[in-house]
Formats: sequence, structure tokens, C-alpha cells
Amino acid sequence: MREGENMIYNTTNLFCIIGKPYSGKSTLMNELLKRENITNLGIKKLVYGTTREQRINEVNGESYNFVSLSEFENINEDDIIESRIYDDIITGNSYYYFTLKSDIKLGNNYLMECTIFQYEELKKWIMIRQLRSSTNRMNIYPIVINSSIFERLKRGLKNVHAEDDVYRYIDKILSERFEFTTAIKNNPELSDYHNPDTCIIENKDNGFVQISIAVNNIEKFIIEKLTK
Repeated sequence: MREGENMIYNTTNLFCIIGKPYSGKSTLMNELLKRENITNLGIKKLVYGTTREQRINEVNGESYNFVSLSEFENINEDDIIESRIYDDIITGNSYYYFTLKSDIKLGNNYLMECTIFQYEELKKWIMIRQLRSSTNRMNIYPIVINSSIFERLKRGLKNVHAEDDVYRYIDKILSERFEFTTAIKNNPELSDYHNPDTCIIENKDNGFVQISIAVNNIEKFIIEKLTK
């Protein structure tokens, strides 16, 4: 395959599932990774890192790559695409989430659940790589999950079991609302239903039929981008 006079040796595609808290990102991603069409296309889950403690239901290397703060601080700075720090409003503890260049292998296709900030930083990194390399192509495709605040509140409340959970839940809802409002201005493709490189999904509820419809639409979008 040629682009002008340059041979394209590797194409790497990142499909980023983006949505406000409790919009259904994890559910849709897990269902997608069960689809035969997705696995046959060699799509891998992009797992990024965190310094927070591993929870009971999480698997290291599948949920996140869990590292200590000292291990994170010893990572080569050139390998870090982006990092974010979160402050727990209850304990006062701070922890990082981060994405590494070394976790993205050229020529692979990835599906990831990511924040608005991650998407912005990944997009910038890909643009810089494209300018520097004529032999490797990288594409990033946002898959935006929209869900009403009322649906998201109902879903989130299922994870609330103590008073501290309530405060964390409210803090998450409010902080990401601000992030989304700001990011949409800088990344208009995230709200552009007519952009062929953006997939926007209306996730109305947690019903099996609705989830299946949403997954079908995302699957169709991914296949179209990888086989065009």
C-alpha cells in the first residue's frame, strides 16, 4: 500500500470508548471483546497503569497494570504519553493513572476505555508521530457513549454501599461533567454525529436488547474502519 512515494509498513488503530461516569463504557467494552468479529480482527484491550491499590475483583494486567508510586516515578519520562493524578476526597490519598508508549505495539489494533484527557493526549501524541514517521500510520477513533444523567445516577447508585461511597460518587459525577464540557470545545468531533471517524452511541438503559444494539453499532463501526 502506497501513500504518495512512501510505503506504509504498519497501521496502528486505537478505538477509544469515551463517556461520562456510569454511561456504560465498561459493559459495552466487555461485550465487544466477546464478539468473534472483534477477536478475529486481532483487536486487543489496551491496558494502562495506575498507582492505586488493586481491588478484590480486579486482575493485574487485565483491569490495570498496578504499580507502586516508586515504580511509577522510575518510569522513563519519554515512555509516558499521559498521566493524571486523582485525589481521594475521603482519605486524602493521591494516585496516578497513566498510558505508556511501550504498551502500544506498532501494527496492532486496540480497544480501550479512556477519559477525555487521555483521548486528547493520545490524539496529540499520534499527530506528532505521524509528522515524524512516513512508514507508520496511526489512527485514533473516538466511540462516544451518551447516557442521560438519570440513567447514570441509577447505575452509579448500585455501587454505593456506604456514606463515603456517596461522596466519591458525587465528586466523580461533578468533576467529569466539567472535563467533558471543556473537552468538547477543544475536540468538536466528539459531538459530531456526521463525522465518519466518530461513533456516537445513545445508551439508554442497561437492558439486554439495548446493550446488544449498542454493541452491534460499535462493532459495525470498528469493522468498517479496519476493512476499508
